[in-house]
Amino acid sequence: RFPIEQQKKVYSFVIKNKLSKENIKSIIYYTKTLNMTLEEGVEKLKKRKGASNEKVFIQEIKLKELNPNLAKISQVERNKIFLELIKKVFKNMKFTSHHLGISTYSISYNLSSSKNTRKKLMENNETLIKEIENYDS
Repeated sequence: RFPIEQQKKVYSFVIKNKLSKENIKSIIYYTKTLNMTLEEGVEKLKKRKGASNEKVFIQEIKLKELNPNLAKISQVERNKIFLELIKKVFKNMKFTSHHLGISTYSISYNLSSSKNTRKKLMENNETLIKEIENYDS
């Protein structure tokens, strides 16, 4: 499922990290559906597996109930809007990536950036959910 030029990279990464079939499917999802590069997909998988200096805060949501209009737009556009909302709620905080999906949102951050990042994310979770709910394009 990967282009020929990427297959050797994927193969060596899979063997080196003893990835399961589900992990490989995740990388395929990242590269095909979320339009990430292979390197970005591999890094995202490393974060999810805890093999990175980055940590991910994930919150379950029901976007179709919170904001049906946001749920209807493309993933790329939704992530752009989500970045605006994150910047509004978490002023002066640095995040490495973000994702606003239909059933979850996630915010990635580097451990070295702040010791209190996770605490701040948890404290401001409701505020961010309200921003998502009230967003009107």
